[in-house]
Amino acid sequence: MNYSYNGQTVLHDADEPLSLPNAYDYCRQIAKHHAKTFYLATKFLPKRQQNPIFAMYALLRTVDDLVDLAEDKLSNGQLTREELNDSIEDWKTRLRAC
Repeated sequence: MNYSYNGQTVLHDADEPLSLPNAYDYCRQIAKHHAKTFYLATKFLPKRQQNPIFAMYALLRTVDDLVDLAEDKLSNGQLTREELNDSIEDWKTRLRAC
């Protein structure tokens, strides 16, 4: 499995949906790479609670990276508001399909 991070972001277009265990592993890798202290703190949680916490962190980190990237592209003219809105709707559709 490829854990590419596009520089310092977690943005990644999957070629195909991941199985649940692979998705949790991907989320764990995001936390491990981007939030080392947070990742270590989760080790104090019961094992059954760790994967949902990693998934929540990965979701919030991804949304944060999307917003940061969009702000940069809007400010330098690489993206219009309409394109941004279309991109948001596409992302929401893909998220709901999970």
